Amino acid sequence: MASVLFTDIVGFSRNTLERQSVLLDQLQQVVRATKEFQHAEKAGKLLKLPTGDGMALVFFQDPVSPVRCAIEIQNALKAHPELLLRTGVHTGPIYRQADIKDNANVVGGGINLAQRVMDCGDAGHILVSRAVAEVLEQLDDWPQYLKCLGTFEAKHGVQLEIYNVVRDGAGVEGPPLKLKGLEVGPKTVAPSRLLLPLGIGAVVLALAAAGWFMFRPTPPPPEPQPKAVVEEPTRLLQYYVTVQRYRNKVAFKEPLRFAKEVPLESDYLCTVVVTAAESGYLYIIDEGPESTPDKPDINGFFPDPRVRDGSAHLDAGQIFSTPPLKLDEQVGKERLWLIWSADSLPELEVIKQYVNPKDRGTVKDPQQARAIALFLKKYPKGNSTLEQDEKGTTTTLRGTGKVLVRVIELTHV
Repeated sequence: MASVLFTDIVGFSRNTLERQSVLLDQLQQVVRATKEFQHAEKAGKLLKLPTGDGMALVFFQDPVSPVRCAIEIQNALKAHPELLLRTGVHTGPIYRQADIKDNANVVGGGINLAQRVMDCGDAGHILVSRAVAEVLEQLDDWPQYLKCLGTFEAKHGVQLEIYNVVRDGAGVEGPPLKLKGLEVGPKTVAPSRLLLPLGIGAVVLALAAAGWFMFRPTPPPPEPQPKAVVEEPTRLLQYYVTVQRYRNKVAFKEPLRFAKEVPLESDYLCTVVVTAAESGYLYIIDEGPESTPDKPDINGFFPDPRVRDGSAHLDAGQIFSTPPLKLDEQVGKERLWLIWSADSLPELEVIKQYVNPKDRGTVKDPQQARAIALFLKKYPKGNSTLEQDEKGTTTTLRGTGKVLVRVIELTHV
């Protein structure tokens, strides 16, 4: 018996081979630095297996260790928004077996079901099987962090009872998108057939039934059923801002990395780095300090015709850095709008025609500028919850609906 922590990087195959190698190196460094990994390895109770787009960690000790390890890994990855990881844990039988290179390996239901559990999750989820949950439920400080998501049918018809773990700032509230609507309900048992004797008894029964149908009271019309409420999926977006300072038009020190509002000077160069858990469309708009409803000061930063052929579309798990955004001479508070949408937004697509050396992003058409301002007015303070890592260098946005909005205030001093 062993407890298996199975992981993989979401959107791994969409990266280049060189980028895949970098992501795996980063993941391995993060995992090796966790206390649970180091403790189990030192005790000789850990087997590490590469899986191509992640890894499997086989713990030969209590089943709580891989869950703690998963929490440590997810918390450490907040400093690496480019690494979107999902994890699954299961306890079951395994068989030690050497691979073709005589390296230690394992096979069996323990590792196979751990992978099935992981496959159910989205980026950031920590999912465990019923076997693991039964152990955690016996411990004083674990039941409140467990939530049963239901029973689901996995590959080859295997039914899994999945539990979600959210603890110590790690994990994702709510069920994974791929599990919504797929819960396996109780099986419907067909009523047993009544065998009637042939002959007069059957004829009498048939006549009685016909009479009942002819003279039965008319049933009242069925009451209208309430419409099912479709729960909006939870969206996830991570970002941070790097700022290159200048002195006398010469780069000053190394770029700084921020995830929140900071005071800036003119001529500073800002770069926004964004990663989304799902594919969608990214728009970045600057609203100047002197912007008013009658005369909105709207400046487009992205999409940019010079990047990705002007497309605002980003793939799931893709790490995207905007071209450097140069701050102007205006003093005061500007509002940098970060907008991610599941669908293309026509009212914002117009900004890319102004991202050129002549217009420098300024939306010159008053009607288009007002249309964009009206769109932004729907989200005066954004529409998502914010989470920052311990160092304050990465912000995670969570929200429902098709659009996530974050307003970043830039103060010119």
